[in-house]
Amino acid sequence: NSNISSQNDFYFSDSLNAIGVGEDGLVRKTTNGGYNWSGINTNVRDSLYSICFSGSTGFTSGGSGTILKTTNTGLTWVAQSKITAATLTSLAMFDNDNVTAVGSGRKIIRTTNGGTNWISVTSGTYSSGLNSVVKVSGGTAIAVGDNGIIMKSTNFGANWSNVTNPVMTTLKSVKFGDAVNGTAVGIGGIILRTTNSGDNWSQITADKTFNDLNSVYF
Repeated sequence: NSNISSQNDFYFSDSLNAIGVGEDGLVRKTTNGGYNWSGINTNVRDSLYSICFSGSTGFTSGGSGTILKTTNTGLTWVAQSKITAATLTSLAMFDNDNVTAVGSGRKIIRTTNGGTNWISVTSGTYSSGLNSVVKVSGGTAIAVGDNGIIMKSTNFGANWSNVTNPVMTTLKSVKFGDAVNGTAVGIGGIILRTTNSGDNWSQITADKTFNDLNSVYF
């Protein structure tokens, strides 16, 4: 498919069914493991960078503060009210009600009622854009971003605290394989690892690359 290269993020519900989002409001769906994709009209033209689901309910976010919601596994999408013009690069969905989005301009926003209302989060000390946020377990989340920023929330994104990082390198992506083991990657091949739910991080130096790493997944 000529548009596959334009997709920025994917959500696979199983080995056959997936939703992809990308440039110019692109949303595409596959039911055969990615061999064929069909377009879904979202009526937006802002690029979309992140997608997450809890059951049949999902959210995607992108440029100019765009957030879309679906309640039917991605068949149709409804735009949420914008409260920021920042690019929202990543989403963490704790459950159908609690969702947090992070992005450029040091922006964190969240909803506690499934997207009916969104509010800005001002807690925490950070002066850098955030590139990735992930649910760890329960109401705990980790966010990473420019200049080595790592932040942690334990109350569904309401409050955030800074976590000490051994490097000042920009981090592009963070994922957890389970409730305690996580990995963050970034510019210059940086790889960080935690084994205690994001409280402490150590740098992986063996068998590394010096090329930029933009995404990690487990």
